[in-house]
Amino acid sequence: MKISRVAVQSNRPGDGRILFDLLRSYFPWVSVSEAAGEKREAADVCGDWGAGVRGGTGTRAELRGNPAGAADAGRLADAAEEIVPAGAADAESSADPDVWVTLRQSPDWVELLWREEGRTLGVRQPIEVRPFPEEAENRLRRVKRLALHRLLTRERGMPPNPWGVLTGVRPAKVAHRLMDQGFAEDEIRDFLTRDYGLKASAADQLMSVAEYQRPFFLTGEEAGRCFSVYVGIPFCPTRCHYCSFPGFSLKQWGKYLPDYMRALRRELGVMGGELKALGVRIQTVYIGGGTPTVLDEAALGELMEDIRRALPLEADPEWTVEGGRTETLVRSKLRILIQGGANRLCINPQTMHARTLEAVGRPGGLESMAKAFGEARLCGFRRINSDLIMGLPGEGPEEIRQSLEQLADFCPENITLHALAIKRASAFKERAESISLRTDIFDGAGIFLKERGYRPYYLYRQKDILNQRENVGYTLAGSACLYNIQMMEERQTVLGFGVGASSKWVRPGERTLEYSYNPKDILVYLERLDDILRKKVDKLREIV
Repeated sequence: MKISRVAVQSNRPGDGRILFDLLRSYFPWVSVSEAAGEKREAADVCGDWGAGVRGGTGTRAELRGNPAGAADAGRLADAAEEIVPAGAADAESSADPDVWVTLRQSPDWVELLWREEGRTLGVRQPIEVRPFPEEAENRLRRVKRLALHRLLTRERGMPPNPWGVLTGVRPAKVAHRLMDQGFAEDEIRDFLTRDYGLKASAADQLMSVAEYQRPFFLTGEEAGRCFSVYVGIPFCPTRCHYCSFPGFSLKQWGKYLPDYMRALRRELGVMGGELKALGVRIQTVYIGGGTPTVLDEAALGELMEDIRRALPLEADPEWTVEGGRTETLVRSKLRILIQGGANRLCINPQTMHARTLEAVGRPGGLESMAKAFGEARLCGFRRINSDLIMGLPGEGPEEIRQSLEQLADFCPENITLHALAIKRASAFKERAESISLRTDIFDGAGIFLKERGYRPYYLYRQKDILNQRENVGYTLAGSACLYNIQMMEERQTVLGFGVGASSKWVRPGERTLEYSYNPKDILVYLERLDDILRKKVDKLREIV
């Protein structure tokens, strides 16, 4: 049976939200709701097992027969077979859900039931206080997810999510947190596999990435006064079908480009003045998009000059420009970037097959890539980042192998392997269920790169990513992109400029993090710039 709707009933509000991301990792197209129904106290339900819910967050359920033995772990599933929803209704539909998930907890354990097609599975997960520091509420959330993870894999027989109960974007932060607390490598691996449910291979990969990153982290006062910067140019020649980033076709939106560049210059100037006054310096700059190299030579040169004039850059900052579309990487623009201070370029083929590129709305191919690499090296770029997306429609093992081999022959200093993530805002959303990626293909790609001298140095995950996988950046020795490390591990404030840019405000001493976002709409950004600047200046003065 295809599962599309799951209802979670519990005596604690919010359990549906706690389980949502993990359920989505096993059933990508499922909708999860906390069952809606009449308000009842947990103590009012009939017998040990039932679904009375405080605060109206659950549907009344009746337990037929004698439930006296329901609390016994050996009879848990049998007793639960008798739970029948009374008048149940999905929060989004009048139809009954495909699955009922029932949660109950005591001070010592969590019990979870999964009722599907007339059968019920159950697990009891102890709530253990582990050696690593953990707030009680976070421990309870982790244990509930661990119960669901183990029920689905051990009782229902599903292939385990290699990342266990870690559903967030940045799993390496868990390893870093444990390292910060002084735990040994073997202890951390044990915590990751036992307490977070990771497969051993995922835990090993996470530890390898985290260990590589540690020397790049700043400490003490230095971490509070050394920032990174993202500058967004949200214009593209056309919009790729898999893209979910703020991006505007130059043909349709180009009339707003002059106004946008003036507003961006003002945002850089105001914030740059504040940074200088506060004694903050900029360690890395990343110009992304969109496709920044869609700008003409004059606009590109002015942008580089605006950044150099406005911001308090370190003597030799890492300065990356997103090239993206190879047709925009002409020699005249590449020279302007080098002269302006850029020392790293992103050339992102995504695939080396022209047929696939055409299908996803992105022109290019092997010949275009070869020309872009040649021009970039000729103009002086000694650090090049490149991306491949695995799981694009129509591509199987052979096409992926060819793309990887052809890209590696150009010897980019960094290669990031992305598993396709199908976002709401992308054109792929309508055909998402027909797209898949074999696990062995992704694993084989990583082995291939390691044999070529690359090693993993940053890692992140995304919602709706194929096969519960991850995106991994690989680097040749001495060539890691520092911006990628700082952006992913969030140990440094990153200021975002332009449409759709996010700012991450980090207080290193307090280990706190706040986000703020610029509008994703160009017209709203232009109209609200004064308010945007006022809030950003206030936040900057607050954290420095």
